[in-house]
Amino acid sequence: MVDRMGGLAGLTTIVLLRPRWDDCDANGHLNNAMYLALVRSATDEGLVALGAPDWLAGARLAEMELAYREPVRAGDEMGVRLQVRAADADALVLTYEFAVSARICAHATARWARIGAPRPATLEDHGGDARGEPFVMRHRVRSYEIGADGEARPAVILQWFEHAIFQAAEAVGWTRKRMREADFVTLQVGHHLVLGAPAREGDELRIESRLDEVRRVSGVWRHEIRRADGEIVAVDYSRGAFLDSQGLIRPAPEGMLGALLAGPAAIASAVP
Repeated sequence: MVDRMGGLAGLTTIVLLRPRWDDCDANGHLNNAMYLALVRSATDEGLVALGAPDWLAGARLAEMELAYREPVRAGDEMGVRLQVRAADADALVLTYEFAVSARICAHATARWARIGAPRPATLEDHGGDARGEPFVMRHRVRSYEIGADGEARPAVILQWFEHAIFQAAEAVGWTRKRMREADFVTLQVGHHLVLGAPAREGDELRIESRLDEVRRVSGVWRHEIRRADGEIVAVDYSRGAFLDSQGLIRPAPEGMLGALLAGPAAIASAVP
């Protein structure tokens, strides 16, 4: 098995996929989280083409880095160039290059690990200089958020994080309506996700989010999910760019980042 897997290293194949209408967001673009579902589809088809169709049986996604470059719409024919970076009996590292009409839309690197292998949901500190105060969201895992393996789907986990950011913004007075009025849009440009203990239907989760890095026209949120037993389910560094409604780069509205950095405690302390 080890010899056969080692022989995959360096091999490349192309998989053709078409994002569905259900994969898109309110802007009609492929939602950033749904790239994880496409990664899984590309992996399943790619490993068949490379002669290792059964490798993912009994394996799970352990870590994923994603960088987005161009929007994709439902029905676009997407070519996914999949390459095996490393392979053995316990882990598989693959890279993915997503393109539509020769236009590169995204890059990804995924590490898949055998079930039963250690699941350390740790992620090196990115060295962010903001260190904002944390926001906390509670969530009970729903049946429709579970995949065929009985665990919360990775794409769903990224969607929880996306929702957590909007919840945090609303908590400090920056609703989506107020953002639109300020001609402000955030565009997801990357994730670094590490998965740990599984989250299953009915699990009570604590999702903690804080601004970790702030730049003039971009920011990084750090997210962490824990189960009620304290086990870490996932850690993610999520990078967003600041734009106006025309897609031009701009700074965040005055006061918005300061409010997010101060966190919900600042709001509570301001109440008489």
